[in-house]
Amino acid sequence: MHKALYGVDWSFVMSCIMILAWSIVWMIYFGALVYGKCHLHKKVTDGDTEQQSSCLPGVSIVKPLCSVLDSNLKENLITFFELNYPKFELLFCIQDRNENLIQLVNELMLQYPKLNLKSLSVLKTLLLIPKSTTC
Repeated sequence: MHKALYGVDWSFVMSCIMILAWSIVWMIYFGALVYGKCHLHKKVTDGDTEQQSSCLPGVSIVKPLCSVLDSNLKENLITFFELNYPKFELLFCIQDRNENLIQLVNELMLQYPKLNLKSLSVLKTLLLIPKSTTC
C-alpha cells in the first residue's frame, strides 16, 4: 500500500483522474460520430443531382497509354468510360503503335458510342511529362 500524503491516497486519486480523462475522450469521440451523422451526412435526391449536374463544367480526361499491356487494363479503362459525371471527354494518348492496345481502345470506344472519345497517337519524343515517358 502506498503511503498517504496529507491523509490522501494519491494512487487512488490519480487512477480516478485517468478514468475521468479516458471517459471524456470517449465522450468527445462519440459526440463527433453523432454530429457527423446528423449534420454532415446528407441524402441526395434525384432532383438535387439533376440540378447540380447541369451546373458542372465539362472536363477532358487525358489517359496516356504505353505499349505495355497489363492483365487488368481493360477493366481499368472501363472505369473511365463509366464515370458518373455529366459532361466529359476521354482522350487516349497512345505512345507507341501497339496494335493490341489500339484494338482494345477501339473496342471500348465502340461499346460506348454516346461518349465524346478521341484516340491520339503521340510520339515518344514529344511527351513532356516525365511520368508518362517511363513506359
